[in-house]
Order: sequence, then C-alpha cells, then structure tokens
Amino acid sequence: MVFAQYTWVMGLSVAAAFASAFGIGANDVANSFATSVASRALTLFQAVCVAGVFEFLGAILLGASVTDTIKNSIAKTSAFSTAPALLLYGMFCALCTSAIWDNLACHLGLAVSTSHTIIGSIIERLFSYAQVCSACVMSFAHGANDVANAMGPFAAIYAIWQSSAIPSKSNVPEWILVVGGAGIVCGLALYGHKIMRVLGCEMVQLTCARGFAVELSTAIVVMVASYSGLPVSTTQTVTGAIIAVGCFEGIRGVNWKIAGKIFLGWILTILVTALFCAGLTSLAVYAPNKPGVYDTVYIAGRLDGLVGSIVREVNGTNRGLPTPNATLTRVIGTLNSTLTTYGKSRVKLPRKEMDLFSQAFTLYNQSTGITL
Repeated sequence: MVFAQYTWVMGLSVAAAFASAFGIGANDVANSFATSVASRALTLFQAVCVAGVFEFLGAILLGASVTDTIKNSIAKTSAFSTAPALLLYGMFCALCTSAIWDNLACHLGLAVSTSHTIIGSIIERLFSYAQVCSACVMSFAHGANDVANAMGPFAAIYAIWQSSAIPSKSNVPEWILVVGGAGIVCGLALYGHKIMRVLGCEMVQLTCARGFAVELSTAIVVMVASYSGLPVSTTQTVTGAIIAVGCFEGIRGVNWKIAGKIFLGWILTILVTALFCAGLTSLAVYAPNKPGVYDTVYIAGRLDGLVGSIVREVNGTNRGLPTPNATLTRVIGTLNSTLTTYGKSRVKLPRKEMDLFSQAFTLYNQSTGITL
C-alpha cells in the first residue's frame, strides 16, 4: 500500500534525483577524462561521447550494490521504524541538498566530491591510446559507484512510499539505475565540459604514461569498492594517486596550494551539505501547519473540558462533606485558577494541558480513595 499522502514527495524526488545525477555527471565525470582531454588523447566531444556510454553502463550493471548500501546502511533505519515519513522526507532533503550543491559547484567551476577535485594534464603520445582505454575503465567504475550518490536516497524514498513503512530489505529496481545513468550522461553532455576545462594542469604535471597509471589504478580500486558495496569517492581516490605520482619528482612536484584548496573543498562539502540538509529537514518537520494547529486546539480544548468536569465533581463531593477537606479546597482553587488562565490564552500547549489533567486525576483519586 503506497504512502498516498506523500505522493508529492515521491514525484519531486524523481526530479531531485535526476538533478543530483545531472550534477554528478557535470562535475564528477571529469575524474575519468580530464587527463585524456588535457593530453589531447581525446577531443572534448569524443570524451563526452565515450564517457557517456561507459558511465551509463557502469551505473546500470554495477550500480545496485552501492545504491543499496546508501539506501539501507548509512542512516540507521531502525531509529525511524515508528516514523517512516520522517526518513522519507529526510532522504528527499538529502537529494535536494546534493542536487543544489553539485550543480552550484559546477557552475562556479569547483570540482567537489561526490566528486571533489582532480587533476588533469599533459602529453606523451606513446601512452595516449592506453590512456583512452584506462579512462573508459575508470568511467565505467565511476558510473557504478557514484550513481548511488543520487539514487541511494531516491531508492529509499521509493521503498518507503511503496510500502508506507521502512522495509527491512528491498532490491533496487533497474529503472532507478536507468534514471541515474541518464542523469549522469545528460549532466556530462550539457555541462561536463566546464569542469574538464578547469581541470587541466592545476596540481601536478602529468604525462600520458603517468595519467594511464593513475586512471588504471583508480579504476581498479573503485570497481573493487563498487563490487563490495562500498561508497567511495572517485575524486579522492584519483587525487591521492596523482599526488603520489607528483611526489616522484620531489615535494615540489605537487602544487600544494591547489592541493590545499582541494582538501578544504572536501571539508566544506561535508559541513555545508550536512548543515543545509539538517536545516531543510528541520524547517519542514517543525514548521507550523494548519492540520497540526487545529489538532492542538482540539486536544487542548478536550483536556480543559475533562479537567473542568473532574474539578466540579470533586468540588461537589468536598462541599457535601460535614467538614470540607482543606487540602482538597486548596488544590481545587489552584486548578480552577490555572484552568481559567489556560482558557484565556490564545496559545494552546497540549503538554501543559496534559500536566493539568494529570493533577486533576490525582485529585480525583485522593477525593474518592480509589487507586487505579
């Protein structure tokens, strides 16, 4: 049974997931082909075409495992067993945050991680064809691993929406991976050139031979991680490999100023997206809404009515005694005064009304000598 009242979230999540995948394609695919384009092993148009094919294949053929990890294992789903709608909306906010940040970073020419930043470079024709092959393998591995960044939260949203609960285990439908792969390819084709051009010769001077070694080693690591269901950053993997290659020329072989900016970008990505997503989720969870206000007023009114009935009954019993009980008289006066104050207040606070009801119920037990 679907979560009918949250169908609107499901519908918007499709667009948000595609936008997130678009941002990944526009920003992160430069990891695979920036060195090939910079060394002129491929033209920009050729790189976009080849990367599009292999990113799409990687997303569909090997993307399910990491997507399932992000969907089920990052957030502790058992903590939301009584509130599946909260997890559904939280995942939606995560998707929106990812889509906004990735596309904004690409517009500003920042290579960040879901992607963070990598490197490009230079020339050595002897390895140009081998580098094209290694870039294809790396692109395939990237599509397999990073499609989960966009489709993992969406897969969780779809599973919760479909069952109106948090399923203990559910497979990732193929069509979700297709949407993710299509989004990555569209982002790459329409906007990927920006990051590819930015990532030219920024941090390390790379030859084709070194670029081949970096791309092939990165592809192997990422593919093993994807097969194992581990969400790793292709950007961080490539960056580490390139810094290692640069260090072969000594400590001056690396532009540490650029490297520092890359590391700072990784840290800022985590902080900015975490705070933004938390704020977006909190805004929706704690924002006032018309049904909630009506429910609050209704509950507070019913509690006030029950308290008034109990107080009147106890007061009548107390007055009927030969000698009215002084303690009961004092408590009745206090409850009447508090009840009058709450009745005049325009702001209804059900918790305080509940405390008042509890006091009245205790008074009733004392007056009748009954322990429930």
